[in-house]
Amino acid sequence: MIMVALALVIVISIAILFRPSSQQLPIEISDFSIKPSSVKEGNKATITVNVKNVDLKTHQIKFLFNVSPRVSMYAGAEQLLPKDNSFYVYNFTLEAADPTEKRLFTVTATLEEGTSRVDYPLSLTVSFDGEELKKTWDDLTLTVEK
Repeated sequence: MIMVALALVIVISIAILFRPSSQQLPIEISDFSIKPSSVKEGNKATITVNVKNVDLKTHQIKFLFNVSPRVSMYAGAEQLLPKDNSFYVYNFTLEAADPTEKRLFTVTATLEEGTSRVDYPLSLTVSFDGEELKKTWDDLTLTVEK
């Protein structure tokens, strides 16, 4: 009986010692920023999103940008992103060989008639391989003036 109890204590001790302290996600957003954050109506700002490939495996990535209907988003500078309801959608494959992937987006916005300045919130939701990534980044604000 003592031997069984001793064996049980050893097994439990080993399990506690070698259990992972916290499971790390396979990807991280290491940068979500906008420059400049204030523009004249019709001018452009650039959003940067850096994705870190933590586990160095291939992943299907999906960005959903939630913005005002008065904001337009482009992949790079030319290609208008498709919309799904109120979200602009951008999909890509993060390759196993890429430890970090930088994606650039161009943003423009218009003002409502009679408005001289508006702060437009810009939020990002990220999914990898169909699973939503826990948000660890702050939302952005684009200030647009006449």
